[in-house]
Amino acid sequence: MTRVKVLLLSCIMAASLFVSGGCESKSGESEINEKVTGLEGTWIGNEIGGRDGQWVIVVTEDRIDVNGPGEEDYKGTFTLNTNVSPHQVNLAITECSEDKYVGTTALGIYKLEGDKLTMAATEPGTTIRPALFDRSGDARVFVCTRQ
Repeated sequence: MTRVKVLLLSCIMAASLFVSGGCESKSGESEINEKVTGLEGTWIGNEIGGRDGQWVIVVTEDRIDVNGPGEEDYKGTFTLNTNVSPHQVNLAITECSEDKYVGTTALGIYKLEGDKLTMAATEPGTTIRPALFDRSGDARVFVCTRQ
């Protein structure tokens, strides 16, 4: 349950992380703003091989709000690194249904293909980032569609 929310939060944060990369020039800022705009909005999806039920992720600028099945939820901010492949996202958790995750960061990767967002993330507070979009290494994987 907690892992699912973390992954959804990671998806949302990944979208917001587009804002943090390459902001050294005005043209760089425009590029970043376009990337963030591409992630902003509402995303609905499921955890692959995880708990049944839908996840709802809302991305606004660099903020993410993730609501999962049951009472699992995450809120926070994110930063993106789009200079690597796959793109990376760091999700700083400010509010969570699991108090132990507040103040921690979840590390993830993501890809955006049209209106489909795929994200993999590990448990908040761990120092390992997933390398693949699968459940290996304790990663949670989410596939979301823009609404």
